[in-house]
Amino acid sequence: MAARHTATGRFATLGRVPNDMLAALTSLADIGIVTYPYAGLNNVYCAPNKLFEYAQAGLPIVSSDQPTLQKLLGEHPFGTLLSRDLDGEGIAAAIQLVARNSVELKRWHAPFLAANTAETERTRLMHALAPHLSQND
Repeated sequence: MAARHTATGRFATLGRVPNDMLAALTSLADIGIVTYPYAGLNNVYCAPNKLFEYAQAGLPIVSSDQPTLQKLLGEHPFGTLLSRDLDGEGIAAAIQLVARNSVELKRWHAPFLAANTAETERTRLMHALAPHLSQND
């Protein structure tokens, strides 16, 4: 299937690229896709860096629906979430929907990035840890 789309210019693979080129290459994409398995606490409860990289690159996203991703995209919906039970046609429909609505979805990038800076994350972490830290920490 990829070969057919590659021949028509609708799909491309780049292989490994230098890390310092990733941001520039990412910004050339139309949609960012974030999918993680539902096994393991890290996959279930952490926000992947790709979410933030795609937002910085101005890409709307299609993502699996782990709780943290549900929360972040619920507050700043710059993409759509895929439920576990979607088949290939459902996933394709979600991607097409995001592509059709990309201009509207992109307006959420700036508020998302403003709400999720390194400083705001530090503040959230310190607040969450406060009950567990002694006064001398």
